[in-house]
Amino acid sequence: MYDENQFQQLVCKIGRDLYNMNIRKLIISKYKTLQGIAMSSNKKRLLLLVFIFFCFQSLIAACNRLPEGDPANGKRWFILNRCFGCHGEDALGGDGPAITRGPVIAGTKLSFYTFRRKLRNPHSGIMPTFDESKISDKEAGEIYLWLQELKK
Repeated sequence: MYDENQFQQLVCKIGRDLYNMNIRKLIISKYKTLQGIAMSSNKKRLLLLVFIFFCFQSLIAACNRLPEGDPANGKRWFILNRCFGCHGEDALGGDGPAITRGPVIAGTKLSFYTFRRKLRNPHSGIMPTFDESKISDKEAGEIYLWLQELKK
């Protein structure tokens, strides 16, 4: 069984896969399925478009859901994990040389899913990887909520 976070990750992965695959092939395959149903072709097209629209809306909503937690704890986790070393105490960027200064993340526009993915696998030579043994999903969620409260 999946827990809620695993389920959300799975839904987002399916959404990305659907987005990345050839949308035209998807529409054509669904349209061919509808060809066997007795109704006008315009109604079939409309039904197909409505179906695709609601599928994408559901996937987008699942990927953009805010985490649960206390933003007040977020700053504590931010400090305890030494994020301030590069991002600054208020997440407005560090004071060091440009090469070691982390980006401004206060008021981040990233979705929580993307934020957590960047924590787990930053693809950066400077930012360390924070797997679940270092920062749990709940702690990551609280950091994210705290960052959302900050103004750039």
